[in-house]
Amino acid sequence: MRSLNAPGRRVTNAPALGPAPVASKAGSSGAEASGPAPVAGEAGSSQHENGEPNPPPDAPEVRALAAYLRWLSEDVSKEETRAWRGQGIAKNIPLEELDERRGRRLYLAKCLSCHGKNGQGVSIGGLKAGPLWGPGSWNDGAGAARVYTLAAYLRHAMPYLAPGTLTDEEAQLIARYITAQPRPEFTAKARDYQVEKLPPDAVYYGRAEAK
Repeated sequence: MRSLNAPGRRVTNAPALGPAPVASKAGSSGAEASGPAPVAGEAGSSQHENGEPNPPPDAPEVRALAAYLRWLSEDVSKEETRAWRGQGIAKNIPLEELDERRGRRLYLAKCLSCHGKNGQGVSIGGLKAGPLWGPGSWNDGAGAARVYTLAAYLRHAMPYLAPGTLTDEEAQLIARYITAQPRPEFTAKARDYQVEKLPPDAVYYGRAEAK
């Protein structure tokens, strides 16, 4: 069953197209990277559940994914992607002011039809939204496990059929609720943020330190 954004070309839903789509600054490690390297790094920090080393940049799967991303971006200019690049939240609300109970109510009102009460996704025809928490979701070292990072995505990409209709506050409240849920542990978190300061919204890192 395919993900709702499987092709990676839906402009309002984290498209993977545009100039240098696989070039990035790895904020958790502080390293600059481009080409297959950030693909390999993202696979490690977002998808691994056991903290094993990232797949090497020359791994067949990594090179294939990087090639696919480059193909998506053929003949796509920087101007064409300007509308969605760099969008975020105008003002971050302090975490202590984001009530998880309000976030849950908003989640049930805005997200339930696609993601289900348990966050595991609802089948819609031949498509299914991916899990937002639990064993099959992204791990707690991923960028989407950060409240403000996730909120910025939700603000402009969700709900799927009405992207951009959430307010900044609603997006942050929903993100606060989602990031309060259990998810796979990235056991190599101790290697992260050795250059840059730990962001305040990296809530799973704080929980790990509290253990």
